[in-house]
Amino acid sequence: MVKVSNENEVAAYHVMRVFLAVIFVAYIASIWAFPEYFPWSGNRVVLMVGHTYAVIYILVALILAMRGGMWFLEFISRDEFYEFRYYVLTTPFGAKRMVRIPVAGLYAFKIHKRFFNMKKTLVLYQEKDGKIFQYPPIPIGSLLKQKQELVVEVLKKNAIELT
Repeated sequence: MVKVSNENEVAAYHVMRVFLAVIFVAYIASIWAFPEYFPWSGNRVVLMVGHTYAVIYILVALILAMRGGMWFLEFISRDEFYEFRYYVLTTPFGAKRMVRIPVAGLYAFKIHKRFFNMKKTLVLYQEKDGKIFQYPPIPIGSLLKQKQELVVEVLKKNAIELT
């Protein structure tokens, strides 16, 4: 059995997201919403640092959105099936999804790379009754490179990699 997950990266992402959001809200409240209560809000250095932080915060959020967001992904390989569990973390409307495909039915897989190879999705193909069925794309870009390579290595044992 092989199990690959990005649980540690997800936990770090949550901590950083909360920390950076608190700083961003404090910046908005002190500089823009209630500047009369904060005497340092008129200081040019504070304004430059705050505006720079806000621009970087918004740019990182946009880049993360263009990458397809941050995803939790768990891959489990057993003797009889492959299982992918995944859901998006960056939006509150992310439904949990799962793909379970029998090892004997897996025909091929393909990795689609977009957005400067940062947005990677895995597409699985299953052969059933002489027909080829395509599964919805599974976002693997949130996994570390070593973990992505491990998933591909496990899939290559029983399937063809399409290019």
